[in-house]
Amino acid sequence: MGEKLQFQPLTLYDKISVVIYRTGIVISALLLLLGGFFLFWHGMISSEHLSVFIVLLYVSVGLSVATIHIYVKRFRRFIRGLYLLSLVFLSFLIFEEGMSFGRVLLSEPSKMLYLLPLSGCLAFITMKEAFCFRLNEGYLLTFIFPLMVLLLAIKGISYKLIAPVVIGTGIIFCYFTIRKITMPLYYDIGDKSAYE
Repeated sequence: MGEKLQFQPLTLYDKISVVIYRTGIVISALLLLLGGFFLFWHGMISSEHLSVFIVLLYVSVGLSVATIHIYVKRFRRFIRGLYLLSLVFLSFLIFEEGMSFGRVLLSEPSKMLYLLPLSGCLAFITMKEAFCFRLNEGYLLTFIFPLMVLLLAIKGISYKLIAPVVIGTGIIFCYFTIRKITMPLYYDIGDKSAYE
């Protein structure tokens, strides 16, 4: 469980790392909500805009993954390895199509599966926060993120049918985020002597 006591004074590095971690969560939540609206009106969104949106999502998740505070080293290694795998899949998309890879995602929905490791990173973050700080909506998000990618990858399902799911998930994620960012910074650090 997360520590709600301040064990040691926070260093400048501690404060900066927590702010970066939480900033990544905030940006990811806003991008997801915006992404739902993009899906709803995807005919008006160019593939280049979608590509930029996805790259921004990778950056925001990467900020959180790089600065996540977890006592157990194998969990830190797992999420960072999963994020590296997501970067490999992103590089496949970029190598195949360049920065207009959003066009492929819109025309070949099965390629959305390349985003599964990234959704796994978001799921890990929300599960960690749910477990540590009783942000129970995080457990729901843990299952919804990969499920959304799978739904998007199914051919024949209209984006307009999936968009409300993505928008609803974005709203839940924004609620989760508001609850997270209002916590004191030292909650994220806990007892530094317990880190592996």
